[in-house]
Amino acid sequence: MNLSLYAGGIALLFSQITLASENLENFGRDLTKIINSSKQSVVTITATCNHQPTPDAESGIHSFFKQQDAKTAESRINIGSGLIFDDQGHIITRNSIIADSDSLYVSFTDGKKLRATLKGQDFISGFAVLKVNQKTRPALFSELAQNESAPTFIIGNSNGIFPSINFTILHGILDDGMLQISNSLIPGNNGAPLINLNGKVIGLLAGHLLPHSQDPNQRPFSATEMMAIAYPAEWIRRIGADLIEYGHIRRGWLGIVGFNDDSRPKVKAIKNNSPAQKAGLQKGDLILKFIGRDVHYIEELARLVEFTIPGQPVPLEYQRGDETKTVNIELGERQQLNSGKIETAPYYGEPAFAAPVQNRQPMQSNTEATTLQQRINRLEHELSKVQEQIKAIHK
Repeated sequence: MNLSLYAGGIALLFSQITLASENLENFGRDLTKIINSSKQSVVTITATCNHQPTPDAESGIHSFFKQQDAKTAESRINIGSGLIFDDQGHIITRNSIIADSDSLYVSFTDGKKLRATLKGQDFISGFAVLKVNQKTRPALFSELAQNESAPTFIIGNSNGIFPSINFTILHGILDDGMLQISNSLIPGNNGAPLINLNGKVIGLLAGHLLPHSQDPNQRPFSATEMMAIAYPAEWIRRIGADLIEYGHIRRGWLGIVGFNDDSRPKVKAIKNNSPAQKAGLQKGDLILKFIGRDVHYIEELARLVEFTIPGQPVPLEYQRGDETKTVNIELGERQQLNSGKIETAPYYGEPAFAAPVQNRQPMQSNTEATTLQQRINRLEHELSKVQEQIKAIHK
């Protein structure tokens, strides 16, 4: 054996191990710096609701199982995450955190806790913007390349521990433009940002995807092994800006009913007096590109249209027969209902925020809610009969 060659190999191996160890230490230090910098723009949202029961609230099915002397005030506290949107004290978070709250507080990483007011909210996307009276350090945003997959991390509130760091993998972009990540979500991370290794926000957590074996009626953030979904940064910036300026989201309207055909959105019908009709689109047209982006699914087109500012002309490329054409379309704005909720008529084949993927966590439909209310009404009617019978027995 050539001892000098053997010794040289050992020395080379140790040098490579040492270099790898140094690189790992340097990476750890750099990652710590990124996390320490990024967490300055993440906050904890605390929403308190104090509910005093009223006679109406305690009637019917509810009061039947309660004693009169048991009526006491109910208090609920929701805790979630939020992201500093700009330097003017605006915080973007989730509606589910602040719903029906009497008081809102924002806690910063330096320990400061400030009272917040609601600036605007959107009932379809589920986002809300809060305002604190203080200059703030905004998050840095970064847009994703199409189908980009990369390691990322989440900064949020982990069951009261803030800030908590959770590393995950961004799988890519779903058909409708949402981001998919592999992560176990917990309630405190609702509204937390998804951050890349450059310290920039690429998305905001909004819920999870359920495996086919899971109960499709499970509520968001209730399971441990899930695929999470997040709104991409470009949409978050648009949502935040509209909620701050208008109090609601201005959604683009194209005015087509469509379906997926041969990996392209195909026009099934055109709404009267719509931007699509004015631009000359016809039934049977295949949509190829919108604002320069290839479009392969009707859900993807719906999202792109929805988050394009109404009133500005945008290019749309389509195929009619063997001919490919491009037209500039000035998008309309989807009608706002009096309640502040967006009209959900299927201009694109389905509402833009409906779940196009079969295993996406569904929202309760109006039909389901109506059916549930009808069942409650029937139960209350039956209980009223039982109460009358009990009263008759005691006479």
